[in-house]
Amino acid sequence: MPNFDFINSEIHSGLSVIEASAGTGKTYSISHLVARMILDGTVSSIRDILLVTFTNDAAGELAERTRKVLEQLDADPTLDEVTKSPGIHRLRTDEALDFDNNRGRIRLALRDSDLLNVSTIHAF
Repeated sequence: MPNFDFINSEIHSGLSVIEASAGTGKTYSISHLVARMILDGTVSSIRDILLVTFTNDAAGELAERTRKVLEQLDADPTLDEVTKSPGIHRLRTDEALDFDNNRGRIRLALRDSDLLNVSTIHAF
């Protein structure tokens, strides 16, 4: 099965489910996918996103990693970004996402990142 491409995979409005075994990069992919959805206007606000996972630890990790992605995008790129943070680099340089013109969306999402809904299945 091919890796999930958080830049080019089609995401339908409404409910989307990403399923994978432990250790396959779900948290990485989802945290970057949130940033992509903000950049491309799929969602108008970070509060429009609901992420549901299994455990409290996983929910906390997903929220923290998503905030970190937003922080990295809000900061200026580092010289080694292409090798150390390839996902961030892809979000910055993908022509369809037009990062330079949509950077304000990232700043707003970062400011409102505490409004991101990350929950466990049981709490949801």
